[in-house]
Amino acid sequence: MMDLVITDDEIEYLLKLGTELYSYEGAAKVSSSPDEQFQLFFDQMKRKGLIHVEFDENGKDRKYRLNAIAVGWYEVMMHYNVGKPQEKEFSEKWNEFFEYFIDIFYMMITESNYPPSMKKSCT
Repeated sequence: MMDLVITDDEIEYLLKLGTELYSYEGAAKVSSSPDEQFQLFFDQMKRKGLIHVEFDENGKDRKYRLNAIAVGWYEVMMHYNVGKPQEKEFSEKWNEFFEYFIDIFYMMITESNYPPSMKKSCT
């Protein structure tokens, strides 16, 4: 599903970025791209919801970090994909993904090793 929106270069960068909080300059140093190319690359990731922007208490100094996958990536990517060719396919893949976890959860709560009270409260 995410392969419809995220490129291999973005995945590589996000893995290098990790969970730290960065200034723009620090985030740029994680990349091996030239400044102008990095700016376009970084802006694209922000629009996709992959990068979270934080501001200081004065609303001036920006810091950047990897955005949460849930709640985060999906919601922003849905907006990012509006009107794009992959919009429908992305939504369908997300539904399949979600239904997969519902099925797993259902199987877990119907197994005999769960106490009856837990089965009843989860169904």
